Amino acid sequence: MKPWKPIYCALLGLAMSLGTVSVRAAPPEPFTRDFYAAHPEQWLDKQVTLSVAYFSPVKGDFAIDQMEVMDAYTFHNHVDGGHINVVASPEVFARLKTLCGTHVLKKAGWVQTTQIHGIFKQKDGQYYVQVDR
Repeated sequence: MKPWKPIYCALLGLAMSLGTVSVRAAPPEPFTRDFYAAHPEQWLDKQVTLSVAYFSPVKGDFAIDQMEVMDAYTFHNHVDGGHINVVASPEVFARLKTLCGTHVLKKAGWVQTTQIHGIFKQKDGQYYVQVDR
């Protein structure tokens, strides 16, 4: 056997064994839509904190009487956490839009976020957060 063959076989065996290692996705970042949606039953009708980068007009036809609805884009630890509807009175939303903004802001390459608090709810199979103040 030539001297390179044992090394080649050892490296091939190592590569094949590493190929069987399962790859796990990182858990969702806390304070994001993805985090709460991973186990929604745990959060329904409870107070949650969202790390909001910005708000945008709602996509779709989700509505709650006499309330304003916007999509909150969530980020935490520089990781996109998805978007979720946020529901609030027009007066509360005026404050929220001032706090969080309506477009993404970056500082030194990091997405700036603001934490808001509300109740995690569900309507017609869709999750949302209701902010009362």
